[in-house]
Amino acid sequence: MYDVNDILLNVISAKGEISWAEYKKIYDYLYSAQIIPSTFSEANINFKRSQTARALDALGHCDFEFSEDRRKVFSAPPLLGRLPQTGLPKATLTGARMPRTIARLKELAKNSNRKVRVLIRNQPDAYVLAPRHVVVEAEYVKDLSDFAESLGIKYANQPAAWSIINFSASLDQYISKCTWSRRRDLNWPSPDYS
Repeated sequence: MYDVNDILLNVISAKGEISWAEYKKIYDYLYSAQIIPSTFSEANINFKRSQTARALDALGHCDFEFSEDRRKVFSAPPLLGRLPQTGLPKATLTGARMPRTIARLKELAKNSNRKVRVLIRNQPDAYVLAPRHVVVEAEYVKDLSDFAESLGIKYANQPAAWSIINFSASLDQYISKCTWSRRRDLNWPSPDYS
């Protein structure tokens, strides 16, 4: 069984790479066929399409390339990435997702003798056609790793946020490298609002 909000990601995942024009056509078709009949109202589709694209990018499902000569949408490889949260270890499913992915997750979790639990929830209503949020929870980190391996996808144990913060300099380190000098105020033309 599929969910309407997963269809867009399923299509992008199946194709692997599409042009921005194709993304717009697919989104517009799904929006007019799936969303408008159920809500009986038509919002600004251009805004909704862009908002969903930003969500797909921010959530790690797709990469968008906009350069002078290319406007492409790429599906990211599937990944079960650990989240820095309290409580039991959790990982979120990002990247490409096929129609049977969630059913397969549920089947594997059911066969894990309650070691693993799959939690699924919809994105906020503002993100039309953004895929459902899928979190895998386990008693032990090793269970998450084994679960990802049984799915045949990569598992990232260290949360990306931890990697970024460990790589980043502290504010004191940054300020100590700054060279301060006294100069005149900038004389660029600027409008003032009162």
